[in-house]
Amino acid sequence: ISSQLIVSCKKKSEILGIYDSGNWLSSLRNMVQKEYPLELRDNIVTRNLMLMKDKPFSSYFDQICKAAMRNDMVSINHRICAFMASYFDVLFAINRIFHPGEKRLVSFALNNCPVLPAMFKENFDELFNCGTTTQRRIELLETMFNAIKDTWLAIRNQEK
Repeated sequence: ISSQLIVSCKKKSEILGIYDSGNWLSSLRNMVQKEYPLELRDNIVTRNLMLMKDKPFSSYFDQICKAAMRNDMVSINHRICAFMASYFDVLFAINRIFHPGEKRLVSFALNNCPVLPAMFKENFDELFNCGTTTQRRIELLETMFNAIKDTWLAIRNQEK
């Protein structure tokens, strides 16, 4: 079944009308207004913690450390980005918030996540400061991983 969504706008911020022939927009709205499924949360957290650091030899953290040993700055930054993507997947899942996309994630988390890992903002500020050394970035990533994992374990213990 094909559906068509047509949005008529005067400006980006001013929607004049919506034609949704297959009720695609309505069904999408209904889907995201439901409570965030616990099984989905648990699967997202488990998988991403593994990718970040819990999987021996091939986690993002291990790849960052290996790239640092060979002084491969492009690879370091590439893997830090992957680590951060998983970090935010875990953070939003812990808070049972659907992922908002890739822009302004720190400010979105600060404004919308009731549960944040210890030193959340401070760690990000230092991690992405231009003067932070590669070794310090690795230490910060480990600290951030431990903090988000501790946050997850605390939530799981409260649920038991």
